[in-house]
Amino acid sequence: MRRIAAATAIMMMLLFAVSCGGKKPPGAMGEPGVTEGEGMTVEQPDTAISEDDVEVVDEGVGIGEEGGISERPISNMTLEEINAAEFLKNIFFDFDKSDLRPDSIAQLNQNADWLKQHMSVRVIIEGHCDERGTEEYNLALGERRGKAARDFLIRVGIIASRMMVVSYGESRPFDPRSSEGAWAKNRRAHFRVFER
Repeated sequence: MRRIAAATAIMMMLLFAVSCGGKKPPGAMGEPGVTEGEGMTVEQPDTAISEDDVEVVDEGVGIGEEGGISERPISNMTLEEINAAEFLKNIFFDFDKSDLRPDSIAQLNQNADWLKQHMSVRVIIEGHCDERGTEEYNLALGERRGKAARDFLIRVGIIASRMMVVSYGESRPFDPRSSEGAWAKNRRAHFRVFER
């Protein structure tokens, strides 16, 4: 998406330069050597582009006012909006396991890419379980799941201090029903941004 925005910006600069002929009226603001205020010289290229001419896509996709996806930097979003946008997706586990499945590894790689693009972001990795098993057992299993996700992200270059692990065991189910389908959704590691 950044490459598209960069290519669009370059094309717009070229079109602007061609349409203006590369010339400015004498004394126009932005002309090399023309002063702007006392003791200050403005040095700008001959083909200036206004902010309206370039689509800026610098920090990710956010939720628009209408609830749809819009181009919006995360620095302009609240933590609630960032988390609601689900830039970082859940990963899922098999019953009674904390081993990473191939689909979870693929998702963790995508999460890592997003975290590498947003170096100031810090996350909590929540470990969750289905309702089967004791509370103590599920708290320990949830912690192993969160740590498995964190350890993988560390191996692919995410700094450990940017991540915290917490286990909720079975206490915060995504789907409260008692069925295999619901249990499969509840066996997860969930990513929540707490600092941007």
